[in-house]
Amino acid sequence: MTPVEADITCRLATGQTIDEIAEQRSSKSRTIRGYLKAIFVKTGVSRQADLISLVLNAPLQVTDAKKIVMQYGKDGLVKLPEKNISYREYGPKNGRPMVLCHASLSCRYGVPLHLPLLEKYQIRLIVPERGGVGLSNGAPYQKITDFAADFRALVEHLQLKKVDVIGVVAGGAYALSAAWLCSDIVNRVLLLEGFAPNIAEHTIKGAPGYFRMMPRLIRYFPKVSERLMSFQLRDFANDWQKALQHTSKLFNPFDAQILLREDVRDFALIEAIENNRQGVSALIRDILLVHADWQIPLEDIKSPCYIAYGNADPVAACYAETLIQRLPNTRQVFREDEGFARMLYLSFFEIIEQAGWVEVKSENLPAEKVGDGNLYPA
Repeated sequence: MTPVEADITCRLATGQTIDEIAEQRSSKSRTIRGYLKAIFVKTGVSRQADLISLVLNAPLQVTDAKKIVMQYGKDGLVKLPEKNISYREYGPKNGRPMVLCHASLSCRYGVPLHLPLLEKYQIRLIVPERGGVGLSNGAPYQKITDFAADFRALVEHLQLKKVDVIGVVAGGAYALSAAWLCSDIVNRVLLLEGFAPNIAEHTIKGAPGYFRMMPRLIRYFPKVSERLMSFQLRDFANDWQKALQHTSKLFNPFDAQILLREDVRDFALIEAIENNRQGVSALIRDILLVHADWQIPLEDIKSPCYIAYGNADPVAACYAETLIQRLPNTRQVFREDEGFARMLYLSFFEIIEQAGWVEVKSENLPAEKVGDGNLYPA
């Protein structure tokens, strides 16, 4: 399929109507129907229901992760004159609003595995997608602080007064940009192994492969990097198990072990696929921005910032030390032998309880049975 045909097919498979697709693509319904006829010819079906069935029965689509995300979340769209900002909401509408800034190779699906616990903790989790990611049709950001305007538009769209903000690894840069430029609507910030600016990661002893290679490669050879990432996406399409094994080696052993677990692996896969719905340009730009000067005066951020970090990754430890030194109002949340993958997917609710953000006791957490995928309460 062409990129447009593939996008329309994916949108149909996630439950959008022809009219909704036309509106989000700034097109006309009859134009979308014209594409749909071409899609029918290429796929050998003659009805939308058959097309959706064909897509949903593809190997990468039939996962517990996809079912869980679809069951507990709902997509939304902030319509601005020049672009649309997509987001997904999880948990009760009357819960405490928390905006989660996703990692670089992630999207609105980048959430904890224990989604049913959002109800117990009374958390309304909102995950916006940055420009050029997933269903957000704006151009990739030119600087980290571009996110702040989208963040404010999202909060106003949802008619919220104040929100907590969570940043996951690279998403921490965007969380801090919101805390600086939107201090009137940011209550507090939680960084899950959040990045820090102006760090020469490749010089840190024991730095994982990602930090040794990717920032400098993208900084000096952006076009080559874009082609390499495009090839890697094709590898995922052809043999996702082999490609995931290769990708996991870029991270520290603790994170790699978590990412290769069957339950977590499925979440990571759907995040990566959706992140690149519009190509890899936004991902390349994101990596370039978070490993450069953010142009954010960290010393001026007044909101309380909770720094969650572990000793699984020496680069993450260096980031944490820098943030603790430069941010004026910090609390430390240390996690023994944990990296970002366990923090986000498995330990999320323990961390927000450890930080004092919720009052529900840990005994309400389901017992984790490593390797069997049984992470969801009945």
